[in-house]
Amino acid sequence: MIVIPNTWFDEKVQEEAATTEQTAALKAYLEDDIEAEEAGILLTADVHQATLADTTSAEEINEELCKLWGFFIDVIADWPSEHIKVANLLDAISKLPHVDRTGRDSLDRFMDATGTVRASELWQDLPRFWNSFSDFWHSSAGWPYSRPESSVEKAANNEWTNLNSFAAIVFMGGPFADMTLLGDWGCYVIKKATASDYEPIGVHIPSAAVHADASNFAEGVTKEQAYTQVLLQAEGLFDGQRNWVCNLANAASLLWHAYKSLPHPSNQVNWAGFYTLDPQATTSKRQLVLGPFQGKVACQSIAFGKGVCGTAAETQITQLVPDVEKFPGHIACDGDSKSEIVVPIVVGGGEAKKLVAIIDVDCADFNGFDDVDKKYLEQLAELLGGSSDW
Repeated sequence: MIVIPNTWFDEKVQEEAATTEQTAALKAYLEDDIEAEEAGILLTADVHQATLADTTSAEEINEELCKLWGFFIDVIADWPSEHIKVANLLDAISKLPHVDRTGRDSLDRFMDATGTVRASELWQDLPRFWNSFSDFWHSSAGWPYSRPESSVEKAANNEWTNLNSFAAIVFMGGPFADMTLLGDWGCYVIKKATASDYEPIGVHIPSAAVHADASNFAEGVTKEQAYTQVLLQAEGLFDGQRNWVCNLANAASLLWHAYKSLPHPSNQVNWAGFYTLDPQATTSKRQLVLGPFQGKVACQSIAFGKGVCGTAAETQITQLVPDVEKFPGHIACDGDSKSEIVVPIVVGGGEAKKLVAIIDVDCADFNGFDDVDKKYLEQLAELLGGSSDW
C-alpha cells in the first residue's frame, strides 16, 4: 500500500494549501490511526469555528471552504490509491452535526432532491466541494484531455485521469452513488462524466485510470466497494486491449489484491485466477486448461463436468461452494482450499453461446463466498467476455 510521504504534506503547509493541523489529521486518517469522523472534525475545525461567528460573512466562509476542498482535490489528483478513503472521509464530513445559519447569508443556493431551491447546509451538502472539483476538472490542466484523440493522450495527464477515476468511484459505487443531483451544476457535470455515452467528453471515465496504482486497495473498505474498484480498474485496463491473456492476467492481479485488503474471510483467499477452454481438446472430450492466476501452482487441465470448475464449465452456471469437501467429485488442487466460487465466462447468444473460460477463486476457510461475490464476479465475467478476443 502506497504511503503519502511527509514531504508532500510539508509542501502543502508551505504552499498554505492546508494547515499543519489539517495535514496531521489527514495523514493520521490515511494511516488508520484515527477514524473518518474524527478526521473530519479536525479537518473542518477552522471553517466550523468561522461559521459560528456572527461577524463572519458567507463570502469569507466560502473562501475557507474552497481552500479546504482544494486540499482534498490535491490529494485526489496526486494519490489515486487513497480515492476510496477520501470518498469515505467526505461522506463522514457530510454527516457532521448541522450548523444553524438561520438569518445569516446563504453559503450557496441549489435545488435539492425534492425540487426545492434552498440554501446549502453545513455539512450535509458539502457546500462548494463539487463545484470546486468541477472547476478543477475543467481547468487548463485537465480540459485539453477531455477530448483525447488516442489512448496515449488519455493517460498523458495524471491529474486528469485521477480526477476522473475518483468521479467514477464515488458516483458509480461509492458513498455518493445514490445521490440525486438536480440543481448542483458541479455535481451534475462530474456525475455525467462517468456515463460511457456522454458525447461531449467522448471518454469512458474508467479508461483513464490505467497504471500500477490500479492494484492498490484501501483497507477498511466494504466488499462492494472493493469489487466496484476491481470493475472500474479492469474496464480501464481493458480499454484498447483485447488480448485475453493480458486481460485475464490483470484481472487476476486486481482480484488478488482486492481480497487481501478485505477482512475475514475474504482475506483468506488462497487462489484467484482463470481456466480457459482448451483449443486442442476434441468436441467429445472438452476440457479447461490453466490460465493466468495468483496463488500456488495449480492443476493444468480439468475435464468438463469434473469438480467445481468442470461443473461450472459444463452447465455454464456459477458454482458457489461453502465446503468443497461436500461437492461431488471435487478436485483438490490445493489441500488448503475449503470453499470456492467458479463463474463461467461465455460469449455469444442463443445457439452461438459458447463458454470460453471460467473465473476460479478459492478460500482457505469455509463459507468464504456469498451472493455479493457472485454478483460482482458475474459482472466481471461479462466484462471479460465482451472485452477480449477469444
